[in-house]
Order: sequence, then structure tokens, then C-alpha cells
Amino acid sequence: MAIPEGWETVSLSDCGDGIRPAIKAGPFGSALKKSSYVKDGYRVYGQEQVIANDFSVGDYFVDDERFSALRACAVHPGDVLISLVGTFGRVAIVPRNASPGIINPRLVRIAPDVSRIDSGYLAVYIQSPIVQKVLVETAQGGTMGVLNATTLSKLSVTLPPLPEQKKIAAILSSVDDTIAKTESVIAELQIVKKAMMEQLLTKGMPGRHTRFKQTEIGEIPEEWEVLKISDIGLVHAGRQRNPDAPGSPRPYLRVANVFDGRIDVHDVLEMPFTDVEFRRFELHAGDVLLNEGQSLELVGRCSVYQGEYPGPCAFQNSLIRFRAGRNTTSPFAAQLFRWMQSSRAFAAVATQTTSIAHLGVSRFAGMMVRLPPLAEQVEIARVLDCFDSFTAQTRTELAALRRCKQALSSSLLSGEIRVIPEVA
Repeated sequence: MAIPEGWETVSLSDCGDGIRPAIKAGPFGSALKKSSYVKDGYRVYGQEQVIANDFSVGDYFVDDERFSALRACAVHPGDVLISLVGTFGRVAIVPRNASPGIINPRLVRIAPDVSRIDSGYLAVYIQSPIVQKVLVETAQGGTMGVLNATTLSKLSVTLPPLPEQKKIAAILSSVDDTIAKTESVIAELQIVKKAMMEQLLTKGMPGRHTRFKQTEIGEIPEEWEVLKISDIGLVHAGRQRNPDAPGSPRPYLRVANVFDGRIDVHDVLEMPFTDVEFRRFELHAGDVLLNEGQSLELVGRCSVYQGEYPGPCAFQNSLIRFRAGRNTTSPFAAQLFRWMQSSRAFAAVATQTTSIAHLGVSRFAGMMVRLPPLAEQVEIARVLDCFDSFTAQTRTELAALRRCKQALSSSLLSGEIRVIPEVA
């Protein structure tokens, strides 16, 4: 690939200053064992710090003698650390305030020549999609990929002039900061949503109720009821998949189409149905679909079907269909089931065979739930749906930021887009 005039391409092993090795793997064998660790002293840095990008965490230390023996593996501020095993290819820069220490065998230390290579640029270069793809392709091992210093030493690095490196690093780091803040907002929203659901689905709208009663599933407002799920709507299992059954091919939804609060119809399969069978399993707008079989964490994941498929559509037996009755609204039922799924209420009654958990129609239908009057159901669902909409919008913004970062990274690191360094 052609690079702009004034740029150069070097191997990662040529990025050092000649004083310390450009690439240094952590100690191997008996040089650093569990018996080497002490309660306090020089910190031992590993993947924990790199993945979290936090050099204050961790409680592994070595004493003066061990540190002196392994001084070649010591870290300096500005060094770039790369994880090697499992979650490999993750990068962190040793900050100025990092405690003196050494790396463990799961890390490689890059000591760049700061007179011609900016640590921030090197970090964003290694984390770029193109380089990460190369690392994935060259990683050794089966289900757990492993990098090594030899592989990394051959990695090609494209180097603009130092001022341009710093500008590129600043731009991409700024986008990374925005992505991290957006991820933090989403994490906080999830915590708030869980607390809101706990309040609204057990105690009702804030300030609405002053009198409560005890029931077999806990305290509820006096005006609420405790009913079986089968008492608040119709519960049905989907059609058993049978490609050899009589009938005409018709579309149907399966577990892969149902997400938390979202139905995806980009990959809808077909199987034969007779007209009578299809009417029995046909979905109506407002039906709530739940995953009957999944991992324990995902069993019961659900969403309201809003007619996303452009035409009549059925559902497979890996899903449960709940059709709200006269005393229940679909939006409220969906929020109720999401709360039960997040609180692992479904997992508690599911049976598990190998890695798949099965909720079962009869077990689901027999579960007891708290049911407010219709008017309050509408209010509760409206509050939670608005919160979900805001969270979905934030996730959309995060996805856009990640696409922006990928496009910027490709263009800036290849020289397709040039930046003008700031004049000192």
C-alpha cells in the first residue's frame, strides 16, 4: 500500500531507541511463580490492568530482589503494553503516575523511541481494525488465541512525522473518550432501569399507594392482584419445526429473531403449514414473544411483536406467545416479563439440559405475577417504554460513534486524510 511522502514503514521491532529492547515479553518459567509474590513491593502488571486501562488495580507484587532480577521486564511511563492470551491485542499506555513494576508472562511491553514515535499513536495504530485483524489471523491456539513477541516483532507500523502522529493520536483518543463516556451512560441507564422496574412493578407509581397487603409473592399495593400468567392472557407454544410436513411454505420467527425489546426480521425462515395450522400459529400485532429455550441468562428474553414482518407470519416452538387478555396490556406484560427475566425469575423455574435452559409453557403459564389496574399498567408501561426509547437512542449513537472511529482510524492511519499538526 502506498503511503504519503515523508511517512515510513518499519517493523515493530525497529521502534525502539537502542537502549531498551523495543519488544520485551514477560518472564517465563520459574522466573515468576505464585510463590514469588509478596503483599507489597513492586507491582506486577498483567492483562487485568491493560483490559481495564487502570494501573491502580491488582494486588500482585514482588520484592526488591525479584524486581532486580527481572528488571529487563520493568515498565516505564509511556511504554505500550499488549495483552497476549485470550483477550489478546488489547493495549494500554503506562501512565506517568504508575507504580514501578514489571509485566507478567501474559503481556508484551513495547518501549518506543519517543524522539520519533508517539506512544499514543502507536497504541491507536495497534488497536486499529486493520492491525487487529492481522493479530487475529496470526494468533495461535484453539478457542483461546495467543500472541507472542516473535509475531508482534514482525508487525509493520506506518509512521507519519512525529507531530502528525501526535495529532492523529489526539483525534482518535478524543473519539475513544466519547465512546467510553457513552458506554458509561448506557451502563448507568441499565442500573437505573433495573431500579425503576423494581419500584414500579412491585410498589406502583411513586406516591400513588399508601396501603399495602401481603401476598404469597410479597407485599403489593392494596388495589393490585396476584394472578397466574395464564389468568392474564393466552399462552401458546410455537409450531414444532418440520420441513417435511404437508402444506405450503410460510414464514415463521424463532429465537434468533427475538431480542430484548426488539424483533429482527432480516433473517426469517420458512416451513410448511396447512391453512388451519397457520391460523393457529399466526402472530398478531401486540403478541409478546419470549424465548422458551436459551441459556439461563437469556431464557425468557422477550419483545412485543408489532407486525415487523411485512405479511402474515407464524412462530416456532422455541418461542412462547403471550396474548394479553382484557385485564392486561401488552406493553405492561412485556415490561413485566423483562423484569422477571432480568431478575432471573424465569431461570429459577427453567430446566437445563446441557447448555440449553427450557422455560416450558406450563411452567411459564403457572407463574404468579403482580397485576395493577389497567390505568396504572398503562402509566407504568409508558414510563418504562420512554426510558427504553432513550436507551435505544443512546445505543444508536454509540454504534454511530464506533463506525466513525473505524472510518477515521482507517483514513488517518493510511494517510488518506491528512491532519495539520498544531504549531507550538
